[in-house]
Amino acid sequence: MTRHWQGRKKDNEDLDEIGFSHFTKISSVSAILQHTGELRDFIKEMDKISDLPKIILHDILSRLPYEDAARTSVLSKAWHETWSSFPILVFDGSQGVLMDWKDRKDPLKIQENRRKANSFLKSVDRTLVRFHHHGFAIKEFNLSMMFFHPRFMPHRVDRWMKIVGESSSIQVLKLELELADCFFGCEFDSHAVDNYYYLPPDVLKAKSLTELVLLGRIRADKLIVNHRIRFPMLRILSLFEVYLGHEQALEDLISGCPMIEHLILEHCVGLENVKIHDLPKLKSAKFYGFREIHVDVPSLEYLHLRNDELEFPCDISIDKCRNLKVFFLGAARSVFVSNQWLRELFDKFPFLERLELSGCVTSESLMISSSRLKVLSFEACVELKEARIDAPNLESCRYSGQSSHMPAAMSFVNCSNQVDFDVVFATEFRIMDLKRLRAFFQNMAPRNVMVSLYLGIMRGSSIVFNEDVLQNVQVPLPRIKQLRLSVAEETEELCVLLINDLFWSFRPAIISLNVRLCSRIFLKLLLEKLRCNKEEERCCSSSQMKCWWHDLKDVKVRSSPKKYENLRDCEAFLDSLPINFSSPTLHLNFELEWDSLHTSVSGGGINAGPSVFHTLPKSQCTSTISVSAILEHTGELRDFIKEMDKISDLPKIILHDILSRLPYEDAARTSVLSKAWHETWSSFPILVFDGSRCVHVHLKDRKNPLKIQDNRRKVNRFFNSVDRTLVRFHHHGFAIKEFNLSMMFFHPRFMPHLVDRWMKIVGESSSIQVLKLELQLADCFFGCEFDSHAVDNYYYLPPDVLKAKSLTELVLSGKIRADKLIVNHRIRFPMLRILSLVYVYLGPEQALEDLISGCPMIEDLVLEHCVGLEIVKVHDLPKLKSAKFSGFREIHVDVPSLEYLELGNDKLEFPCDISIDKCRNLKVFILEAVSSVFVSNQWLRELFDKFPLLETLELSGSVTSESLMISSSRLKVLSFEDCLELKEAKIDAPNLESCRYSGKSSHMPAAISFVDFDLGFRLVSRMDLKRLRAFFQNMAPRNVMVSLYLGIMRGSSIVFNEDVLQNVQVPLPRIKQLRLSVAEETEELCVLLINDLFWSFRPAIISLNVRLCSRIFLKLLLEKLRCHNEEERCCSSSQMKCWWHDLKDVKVRSYPEKYENLSDCEALLDSLPINFSFRALRLNFELEWDSLQIDAPNLESCRYSGQSSHMPAAMSFVNCSNQVDFDVVLAIEFRIMDLKRLRAFLQNIAPRNVMVSLYLGIMKGSSIVFNEDVLQNVQVPLPRIKQLRLLVAEETEELCVLLINDLFWSFRPAIISLNLKVCSRIFLKLLLEKLRCNNEGEECSSSQMKCWWRDLKDVKVTSSPKKYENLSDCEALLDSLPINFSSPDLQLNFQLEWDSLRFAIGEFLVRDIFLTDEDLDEIGFSHFTKISSVSAILQHTGELRDLIKEMDKISDLPKMILHDILSRLPYKDAARTSVLSKAWHETWSSFPILVFDGSRCVRVHLKDRKDPLKIQDNRRKANSFLKSVDRTLVRFHHHGFAIKEFNLSMMFFHPRFMPHLVDRWMKIAGESSSIQVLKLELELAGCFFGCEFDSHAVDNYYYLPPDVLKAKSLTELVLFGKIRADKLIVNHRIRFPMLRILSLVGVYLGHEQALEDLISGCPMIEELILEHCVGLENVKVHDLPKLKSAKFSGFREIHVDVPSLENLQLGNDKLEFPCDISIDKCRNLKGFFLGAVSSVFVSNQWLLELFDKFPFLERLELSGCVTSESLMISSSRLKVLSFEACVELKEAKIDAPNLESCKYSGQFSHMPAAISFENCSNQVDFDVVFALEFRMDLKRLRAFIQNIAPRNVMVSLYLGIMKGSSIVFHEDVLENVQVPLRRIKQLRLSVDEETEEFCVLLINDLFWSFRPAIISLNLKLCSRIFLKLLLEKLRCNNEEERRCSSSHQMKCWWHDLKDVKVRSSPKKYENLSDCEELLDSLPINFFSPNLQLNFELEWDSLQLWMNQLKVFHTLPKSLQSQQFFNTLRSY
Repeated sequence: MTRHWQGRKKDNEDLDEIGFSHFTKISSVSAILQHTGELRDFIKEMDKISDLPKIILHDILSRLPYEDAARTSVLSKAWHETWSSFPILVFDGSQGVLMDWKDRKDPLKIQENRRKANSFLKSVDRTLVRFHHHGFAIKEFNLSMMFFHPRFMPHRVDRWMKIVGESSSIQVLKLELELADCFFGCEFDSHAVDNYYYLPPDVLKAKSLTELVLLGRIRADKLIVNHRIRFPMLRILSLFEVYLGHEQALEDLISGCPMIEHLILEHCVGLENVKIHDLPKLKSAKFYGFREIHVDVPSLEYLHLRNDELEFPCDISIDKCRNLKVFFLGAARSVFVSNQWLRELFDKFPFLERLELSGCVTSESLMISSSRLKVLSFEACVELKEARIDAPNLESCRYSGQSSHMPAAMSFVNCSNQVDFDVVFATEFRIMDLKRLRAFFQNMAPRNVMVSLYLGIMRGSSIVFNEDVLQNVQVPLPRIKQLRLSVAEETEELCVLLINDLFWSFRPAIISLNVRLCSRIFLKLLLEKLRCNKEEERCCSSSQMKCWWHDLKDVKVRSSPKKYENLRDCEAFLDSLPINFSSPTLHLNFELEWDSLHTSVSGGGINAGPSVFHTLPKSQCTSTISVSAILEHTGELRDFIKEMDKISDLPKIILHDILSRLPYEDAARTSVLSKAWHETWSSFPILVFDGSRCVHVHLKDRKNPLKIQDNRRKVNRFFNSVDRTLVRFHHHGFAIKEFNLSMMFFHPRFMPHLVDRWMKIVGESSSIQVLKLELQLADCFFGCEFDSHAVDNYYYLPPDVLKAKSLTELVLSGKIRADKLIVNHRIRFPMLRILSLVYVYLGPEQALEDLISGCPMIEDLVLEHCVGLEIVKVHDLPKLKSAKFSGFREIHVDVPSLEYLELGNDKLEFPCDISIDKCRNLKVFILEAVSSVFVSNQWLRELFDKFPLLETLELSGSVTSESLMISSSRLKVLSFEDCLELKEAKIDAPNLESCRYSGKSSHMPAAISFVDFDLGFRLVSRMDLKRLRAFFQNMAPRNVMVSLYLGIMRGSSIVFNEDVLQNVQVPLPRIKQLRLSVAEETEELCVLLINDLFWSFRPAIISLNVRLCSRIFLKLLLEKLRCHNEEERCCSSSQMKCWWHDLKDVKVRSYPEKYENLSDCEALLDSLPINFSFRALRLNFELEWDSLQIDAPNLESCRYSGQSSHMPAAMSFVNCSNQVDFDVVLAIEFRIMDLKRLRAFLQNIAPRNVMVSLYLGIMKGSSIVFNEDVLQNVQVPLPRIKQLRLLVAEETEELCVLLINDLFWSFRPAIISLNLKVCSRIFLKLLLEKLRCNNEGEECSSSQMKCWWRDLKDVKVTSSPKKYENLSDCEALLDSLPINFSSPDLQLNFQLEWDSLRFAIGEFLVRDIFLTDEDLDEIGFSHFTKISSVSAILQHTGELRDLIKEMDKISDLPKMILHDILSRLPYKDAARTSVLSKAWHETWSSFPILVFDGSRCVRVHLKDRKDPLKIQDNRRKANSFLKSVDRTLVRFHHHGFAIKEFNLSMMFFHPRFMPHLVDRWMKIAGESSSIQVLKLELELAGCFFGCEFDSHAVDNYYYLPPDVLKAKSLTELVLFGKIRADKLIVNHRIRFPMLRILSLVGVYLGHEQALEDLISGCPMIEELILEHCVGLENVKVHDLPKLKSAKFSGFREIHVDVPSLENLQLGNDKLEFPCDISIDKCRNLKGFFLGAVSSVFVSNQWLLELFDKFPFLERLELSGCVTSESLMISSSRLKVLSFEACVELKEAKIDAPNLESCKYSGQFSHMPAAISFENCSNQVDFDVVFALEFRMDLKRLRAFIQNIAPRNVMVSLYLGIMKGSSIVFHEDVLENVQVPLRRIKQLRLSVDEETEEFCVLLINDLFWSFRPAIISLNLKLCSRIFLKLLLEKLRCNNEEERRCSSSHQMKCWWHDLKDVKVRSSPKKYENLSDCEELLDSLPINFFSPNLQLNFELEWDSLQLWMNQLKVFHTLPKSLQSQQFFNTLRSY
């Protein structure tokens, strides 16, 4: 072609390449040629391809990428035709429709996705229809849709499958469908298999298929089951996540495809077991996610097994695949890869050439030996520490993982020199990793292995340069074939250090970079280092070693694509890139050529000393050499550690005991100390798995796909960890003593089998003692929604738990079901001491009894909110000491040994019935939020009488009387918390030690008087501080030691009061400890607050939690305490010295101990960031005041606090009183040396009569060894200890015994004080045993000195609260407590009486208070209309558009007229017009009538008030509703659209979050000049949104804003619900001059004056409605000349003076008091309704007066009124009369000539005997309504109807028969028949009964009693049985159904039925057959709300069968009865 071109045009250059996918625009030469026509001729002459046959062209296109093949269609018309018939069809919907999770609620994105999806569907449809129409062949069909919708798209895909299946040439079929979920605004469950796409049978027609790929949400089970599968030519079968159902379906499928060569099955839903056989051609197979895999195919060569996304073990059987060459095993945790397993593997598969292990559980050392192995791979095998590979033919080996789990060594034995070893570490990179990596390469053997290394360094890695990088270098350096780097770090210094480290450690031949994955900084620095064009960078003359770049000889650059050839090109490329560059396909390879290394080496090693680092630039290395580096280099450190380590050689059982005494996290850290410690930790028998540490599930992330993906990854990793650990323990037979599993993300679908397996392993462990299981359902946090509160989703406790007979503690918490286990098995835990069930499903109370009966040794029992359990009965537990019950209706405890009892009902609203009278030994009683208990003086007296040993009483959230008198001689601890009603408390308790009050300052009691007092307030303002000061001043007696906690929230409006210095009482109140939590950030406010506090009190200690205090407050407090500026101390202008003048000294104590003075604290604040967070930092300021200084002779108290290691040698008191109290506090980790020093310290105190109080804190894990000389160095007499306070968290029994003995051999304490919250159970139990001394075996006969307990005379127990009075009570308490008990307020004091010493002093208790807040989330919404298929087709063809345009004459009308048309339609129908066209949409958008009904979208049910899912859903819906209203009103306001009517209804109004929104809407509506109608309905939602408040408190009502007054054009105002209008009326002048209608229902008005002011401003009112207005009792209406109609309900007095009034309705249904009515002046009254007004007695006299007062009265309605038995109603003008629920009425005579209608409604038991109409018209309609269940009533009803006079009254009857009515048929139904039968105008029936026999009797009774002209039925209110039988009776088309002439003397009623006509609304059914078809078509639970059926009946004369009836009556009674019943049964 080139020669030809040169021959014709010698001046042109050669053409390089001409392709199909790339074209130039227009060159100058080609433009000229094209202009002259030469180019066209040339192309036509040269184009030889286009003329080829299409089959060849199709083959050419099939060899191109599909996108490139598609581009050929634009080359020419011929190529376009070729492409149009191209038989390979690929439709990838993911390219057009991008589904982002964040857009699932965005209406614009949803609309855009719908549009794109629709265009994609049309494109596929048109293409396939065209192929089918023209008969084009289809060889391959590939469809991918990530937005499949199960409602709208299956029929389309079915049609496509039909076209494809009918193609005779189809070979490849690939179908991928993923459900779109809610991405189109229509939510559905994407995991429900019912929403999957059902594969149609048309696929079976494709017999020529060779490849079938199904992926995603596809169901193939029905196709396989219902049809015979036959694909004789299928070679490849791939099924991904397809629903198959069961294994038989798979077998049927495979049996029809005998030629399969490649088989892939991954996560097929419903399929758990895979069995493959009878496939002789199968070469390759891949299986993912199955429980069992059995493969029996000898021809198989490639097998891939994986189980990564499933947690259950996989049973694998592949032994018969002898020809296997490639085996991949991934994450199969049931397989333990050991040397034995590998040997068996290579024996079974002798031809195995490739082995890959990924995520497998392996032994630490592996020996891999195979003569045929060529490829080996390890990935994420974290247990692997060493591997030796003996494979002569090995070609490639790969290791991938984390650097933290890098093997120590990898060696290749007898391997080829050409082995490629690829090492991949994609982690956050640190210097420690580089050292380990270098060591790993140095230990690799042999040295000639070619290594490829990949390192991934994440951004933000904290890499510190290590100086010894040049010291420990092994020569020659490791050979790196290729170094691939991915470095995202952007810190320049770090990148320089990293590059130097890499090149000083390795000599890579090639460096490969992906520009997209590396930072610009790193790339730039690497290029600079490689280029080295600056001599100063190469200068290293001062160093003993040349820089690494001196060895770099040459650098060559290779790039892909080929654009850059040298380093300068690369640098220019980097400079040209923008900051945020993205280069996805640019790869750079640097080929490095190195000089020999010997040029920089001397003496056989690298000559680099420490001086080298000082010569390097500071940016490249640090200047400090660590000692450890030097020692490690010389080997001294290793020898030193080995010499000093004496612990590692101890037996494992001792090491395990040591670890058990450490916190679990600290114990885990020991595993990194050495290999021995790692092995010790690996068999540690206490297993704690806390999933909450790795997976944080937040509600806000429940729809975030990234968070869901991350959570799934973390959860899977957590499962792998637990599973590997337990499998390893089970495999090696390690003991398990404790198993603690906590999972806050339990999924009922994927995880139960996994937990079952763990429970089986744990249950089978013979040494298990403690089992703790906490499971919480994750709900939809993993993208799979389910009901987290449905008990069916709970985890079922497996029977394997029952095997753990050695259990002593069982704790179950969360979503766990134990009912089936208890019911189906016999529970037996003979050693169980602690049982705790929290939120567990137990079912009925019998399950609890069965459980407890099998655990007779329970000492501690906790039951909280157990689902399904409402009544708790506990008895027959002789060891029970402690119990806690919460959330039950009834609690009955009959356990005399019980000492501690806690009852709560915090989360339930119902009252709780409590019976605990038999627990006479109760010492501690805690009552929390039990509303059924009213705490009064009487209740308290009875309490102390019932429980004489009670020592501790705590009341939390209880309802109390205002004044309490608490008197008890044994009470020691008393607590009040949130007792809002309490105003005054007097406490008479001689032994009271501690009292606590916690609550709100607004509900502070006026006075409390007693001893030691702890006070806490969550919120303090300036006004609170005054009340607080007054409270302290009123406290009696004055010597009470008070601890005060104040919590001040941010934004408190505290104003400084000038009289703070005037009302000071001297001496100031004594504050033992002032704990502050101040979040306020206003500097002025903080200064005032600090001054107020210190002018009011003199605290000894100020305690702060840094996390809960603002920086401003802390800084100002420190400044005030330091007072280093003299001007701050100046107070000359004040009459009183400033408070800081009295401040003598300030000492600082911090926890942790880091800050020792005020300067340290200030430095801390300056160093903290703005948003600092300190979890555990507490500051205590010990203040010494001048006023507290007392001369030494009068010293009363002294305190020392510190560490025992810094304890002073001696402390002496000179000239002091004998009553000096010396308090010693040592809160440390305790050791024996501490005890010796402490004993010496106390012995050296002088004088000896000083009373010492000692506090010791012993932490868990203290290594205390008993010292034998404890009895030798004893000083007599022993030191006097007034009080010994202990905090002992140690749990080792031996240690606790030694500790107790040491203490009592050293001291003689008078009192021992313990807080149960901070002491271990073991210590407490042993202490009680020692004090009780009931074991004689503990005597000490071998000692020269009596045992200390010999000197112990007596022990008395006091507790706070007072519940426990002796040691036995305390032991019972411990036995009843769970292991992790938490009892913050339980203080035990043991008063000890010794032979030599006798004294007893009390101690106080301090508790912390923590504050929490809750926030509400907001979630948006969208609503969309659907599209019908018919309209879519017509619109597509254009016919509908033309038809509409031709017929539509309305759309062109002016908008004003269109608005008027819409206003006459129902609102829903008007809204539907918006979809007709764009014009109608614009009309609707400006429609001035706005109706917002929130009840349609948010349905608030009482049962859902505690359901978090319902609460969240309600929040979302409420938020969407609010946004909709807001957007609409803002749009109207912005465009200036008129608003004529605004109607807002919200049944979920929240007083905290929504008032501002409604205010804005009222403002917009009020400012509209055209507003005429305003309707507002608001109801409080209560706690339906998770935030409880009083829905009846008027303070929570919505305050009507003043903006409403701007709406002067209002004609109708309707206010309904929780609305306050009183302030608006009082503070403003009301003026609505055009108001015609005013309605106030449930509104708060306050008083009568407000109503008068409101009415006076609305003179034009015509209709007035006032119902149950809160605060308004009397209604007086006058001066309304236009008033025509009024309605009043719920008032005490009603006075109406309006002559124009015509209609009046009075009611009092919701109130019981009588109502005073005055309406005499309403002379023109025409309609009067009187409802439930009990003060009015309706008698004949009252009626006469009524008609006299109101001569124009035409309508009278009486409802629920008290009447006389007989009434005579006479009126010449009366037209309508109604009686409803007038139960006293027996007879009524009505004389009303103009009466048109009368109605009686009530109950049948109170039916009147007779009602007669005199002088009435023949057209009177009498409506009788009975809505009740009856059978006996029918006789009375027949009599009632027959007694109506005259006979010509037209009666309409309504009967309602409920389901389950017990109606007995009566025999005399035919005897008492009055001829002619009563005329029934209309019979309306509502029959819910479903018994066939009953319905037959009922129908017969009705038609034998009446002859209705019309029967009316509502299908919604009638049962299917009744409807069906009624239709059969009415139809009577079979003569056999009419058989009664021969066997009976009487004709059946249907003989008189002449004709039946059917009328329905809507008009759909015209005859009985239509109705019967309707019933047959309805589902069983049909719901037809608007279908009304009317049957018009035409009857014959009744005279035909009366003679036969008389004959019937002549028969004997017995024959009558027998014959009659036979007749009925035949009917």
